[in-house]
Formats: sequence, structure tokens, C-alpha cells
Amino acid sequence: MVRAGATVKAPTTWTWKLNDVAITFPANPTTGTASTSHNGIFKWDSVNVGGVACPAIKICGNIITVANQDNDVLSCEGAVEYNGAQISYSVATTIRTSTLSGSGYFGWIDGDAYVEDQTTPATLTARLKTADGVVTDFRTKWYLEPSTSAFATVSAVSGVATTSITGSQFTDYVVVRCDFYGANDSSYENVLYSAFWDVDDMEDEEEMYICSYIVSGVRSGLDVSLRDGQSAQMVVWMGKRGDQTAIDTRYTSFKCRLLDSDGNAITEDLSNKGITVGSDVYTPDSNGFYNITKSTGITTPVTAAKAGTITIPATYATTKGGRLTGIVVATSAT
Repeated sequence: MVRAGATVKAPTTWTWKLNDVAITFPANPTTGTASTSHNGIFKWDSVNVGGVACPAIKICGNIITVANQDNDVLSCEGAVEYNGAQISYSVATTIRTSTLSGSGYFGWIDGDAYVEDQTTPATLTARLKTADGVVTDFRTKWYLEPSTSAFATVSAVSGVATTSITGSQFTDYVVVRCDFYGANDSSYENVLYSAFWDVDDMEDEEEMYICSYIVSGVRSGLDVSLRDGQSAQMVVWMGKRGDQTAIDTRYTSFKCRLLDSDGNAITEDLSNKGITVGSDVYTPDSNGFYNITKSTGITTPVTAAKAGTITIPATYATTKGGRLTGIVVATSAT
């Protein structure tokens, strides 16, 4: 999922896995190249996202076997370059495996996985088949779990039943259920199959703000270029999207992971390095994040009850290859 206005960057390295087992391909694969593992059922592919070619994979066979009839996890992990550093990532999705129901039918939903505002709809389509092929004429009822009241009743047109939902109908996340009925079941008494689909609400009113300052007081935006003898202070806080002064006070913890110029995580004790962190705790947690939370005296560039602060001198950046990158996370108390 990509939020409107977001910058898309293709990863520099990636590995696809099924249930944590690497999916391998021949050297220099191109679109349509079959995997050398998993009986060749996966094919190399790419998709255009915001004008950027991004890696993709196609499943072109049945991943269900006698020994594997549970849900499967398809994952991708690797690295992406950010500000000259290689940042590790890992993403995954669950593949729900299904079989024909006792009635001999199998239905499924395709469509949009998220909404970005209260009015722009996420369009969903439902299809039904049997062992003999696609069913072109059927009826459906749609529900937002766990509601027992259908929000839509749709008859299929040319084998497809289509409906939509908007952000005004749910908050954060919802599971949509589609019940399938026969074309002549006008009373909707006999459910042939039930399919499910997840939709996320991406109307995130929260935004993380990060301002960087050369300690002399010169604001420098996200990136800071330092000369010998200078230090950079980073101030991080949560506010309303588009309004940095509308502080979101629910966020009470700020942590930062530091990476050197080669993208390696810094995990050393930062005391006696000329560095100042908001929490006065100079060792990282078990995940390599330093607690940079500061609870009082935050007035630049906004007045906040809690924010994250860290000040780093140019001399320390020099010892790490001349460039540092930070990954910041904020945690709410609720």
C-alpha cells in the first residue's frame, strides 16, 4: 500500500520466501522466469508503482499439498537505500488456503486493500466457481464483520458481483464478508460459500515531524551538513497531519536507531561521545534503539509535553564514515 504523495523507492536487494523458505530463481531472471525451487510454481515479475519498477512475484500453481493445507506466509526481505545507507526491511502477507465447500462451491473477493479518505471508495468484487468452472449467475450479501446486518445486496453480472465501502463506514481496519447464494435463492436462505477480505483505513491524521538544527540555531530540515566543531540536534514529535503545532500528546515514547555510512546499526554506549539524548540513557535496547524521549523544556520548534531529542557532533559522525542515518519510532500510551 502506498499513501498518496509518498515517495516510492525500489529495493536494492530482495529475497522472496514461502513460509521462511527462500524461493530461488536462475541467474539474471527476467519477467516470466520460473523459480528453480517450489516446483517452478513462482514466476519473476515487476510492477510499476508511482513510476518506479518494483519487484513482484506471481503464483502460477497450487501451493496446497497433502502436507501443506494450512495458511501460508509469503514474505520479501532485503535492503533499500536511504540517504546513502542500506536500510533493512521485511514484509509479509498471509495466503489463505481454501477448498471447495461441502456444497461444491468456492468463492473469493478481490479489490482495494485500503481507503485514504472518508469518501473515496474501496471497490470489491466477488466471484464464484465450482469444480466444473466459473458460476456466472449468483446473488451476494456483504457484511462488515462482526455486524449481522448486510450493507449491500448484489446480484452478479457476467460472473462478477461488485460493491464498495468508504472510510466513513469503519475505523482503522475492517474484515468484509461476502455470503454467496444461488441465482434463484431470492429469500437468501442457503449460503453456498462465505469469503473474506481485509480493508485498512489509511486516513492517518497523525504525522511524525522531525526538525534538524545546527546547534548554533540554524534550522536545516531533515538533513544536516556539519563542519568541524559543529553539532546537530534532532527534535522529533507527533502532531496532526499538516499542522505541526497540533501536538498529539498520546505519544509518550520516542526511540532512534542509528546507522553508520555502511548501513550497519550502531549499538555502542554513547556516553562520553559528545552525544546528548533526551532520556539520558546512552545504551540501546535489545532491538538496537536508543531511548531519546525528553519530557520537559521542549520549546523548539514547538512546545511539546514530550518529544524525542538527540544531539550528535560532527566528530562522532566522522568516526562512522562521515554519515549517520536515523530510524525513529514513536509509541503511544494508548
